[in-house]
Amino acid sequence: SAVDSYNHQKAILDKQIALYEKNVEDTKALFAIGGNAAASRLVGINVESRTRLVYLLSGAFAAFAGIMVACRYNSGQPTIGETWVMNSITAAVIGGTSMAGGVGTVVGTLVGTLLMQLLSNAIVMLNISQYWEQVMIGSVVLLAVVIDSLRTMGRTKSLRNK
Repeated sequence: SAVDSYNHQKAILDKQIALYEKNVEDTKALFAIGGNAAASRLVGINVESRTRLVYLLSGAFAAFAGIMVACRYNSGQPTIGETWVMNSITAAVIGGTSMAGGVGTVVGTLVGTLLMQLLSNAIVMLNISQYWEQVMIGSVVLLAVVIDSLRTMGRTKSLRNK
């Protein structure tokens, strides 16, 4: 069916991105820019061109996703993804992406997405109100952000002690 084909294409694309992330030196430069653009500039990374490349790739992937959504729903609606933004950020944060930048993986984001979907499906199967679903997901995000900030503070303290 069309949904299975969509899921198969998405899985292939996710695997390709994960391979690119693991095997290419350029991704280390992108993480460095995300962590500290000024320091990246000092070590010789062309921050402006890499940032343009990231925005170009982001736009291309957004266009691809828009085409896939339009094909899936057989229509084009400009407001169809407005409610998906929080879910996207939540999946990335739960998967280990730092809100401070410079830390995160595609595989971690996929794991975060699976955990979010598992939580959402469990809430539906237990017949819990959608209001409480948002409260529970918000609590998970809050917990993930607190863990991330504690981890970031620990990294900062260990760097200061050296």
